[in-house]
Amino acid sequence: MGIKQVDDHVQYFQTLVQEGTLSHAYLLTGNAHDDKLQVVQKVVEELIKKEPLPQEETRRLIDNVKQDQFADLLFIEPEGQTVRIDQIRQLKEWLSTSSMELNFKVAVIEAADKMNTASSNSLLKLLEEPQERVYLFLLTSEASALLPTIRSRTQQIHFFDSDLTHQLNELQRNYSVSDFHSEVIVRFPTQMQTAILEDYDEADFDQFLKVFNYFYKLLFTKDTYGLIVVQTHLKDYFPKTGASIGLEYLFMLNHSVLMHLVAVKTPPTFQNYWIKEWVNQVDNDPGRCIQIHQNLVNVKERLRFNVAPQLAYEQLVIRCLED
Repeated sequence: MGIKQVDDHVQYFQTLVQEGTLSHAYLLTGNAHDDKLQVVQKVVEELIKKEPLPQEETRRLIDNVKQDQFADLLFIEPEGQTVRIDQIRQLKEWLSTSSMELNFKVAVIEAADKMNTASSNSLLKLLEEPQERVYLFLLTSEASALLPTIRSRTQQIHFFDSDLTHQLNELQRNYSVSDFHSEVIVRFPTQMQTAILEDYDEADFDQFLKVFNYFYKLLFTKDTYGLIVVQTHLKDYFPKTGASIGLEYLFMLNHSVLMHLVAVKTPPTFQNYWIKEWVNQVDNDPGRCIQIHQNLVNVKERLRFNVAPQLAYEQLVIRCLED
């Protein structure tokens, strides 16, 4: 699971770097700590490769990254049981100085859930005013341990535990979830898993998947019928946390479609059969997934500011039609 997971995430970030659409902050969740560190290292390497440098210099800098000697990569770890405000202040000071190697900086906060209130608020100010060519990676096992305002200003990517089979068995045994639905639900952040399982009904959840699958296909193919689907089908899922769960599912679908398009020989990581059934019959440009990703990020931001879910989703369709 670990190698395949790392490869999938690396391919995803490679595409973002190549397209110039890497976000300023990512929240990497789950217990696969080593996998997260490998992915961050690869992101830094990809940023280096994109620079117009002689091959020897590129190799030297990548070797420095592998040996933890790259001057523009900073790791922050808890001091004892806490990531303290002084550490975040030092981070800000480090980011305010010029880059030593190239024209970008990357900072990693390990065990970000160990930040206290003061350090969290200090980091929040940094996230609210992102700096150009500065990339932050927050590592935590569980997103819900961080302030909602921090979570909303980062792009969340979940790393599954190496023992995925155990998680699937737990869902099936404790909640009588079908095999296929278990493979979907386990990919959600824990807090969303809880919300889904509280009212889980096999037929209802199957309908949820079908509706959002169809909606995503309409977004991808720029079909105006997407507006009708929002108004007639999706609105029933918006009360409570349905809008956020649906949005998270669209992020997962989009990620898997992108993986399929950038590495055709590799099967999609999610909803394999459904994706392969239609995606190769349309204009299979990976850049389309990047556009959709940015539009989903905008919807997430609108929901954070309490925009009505139906309006936010309608704006999503309109943006996807215009791209």
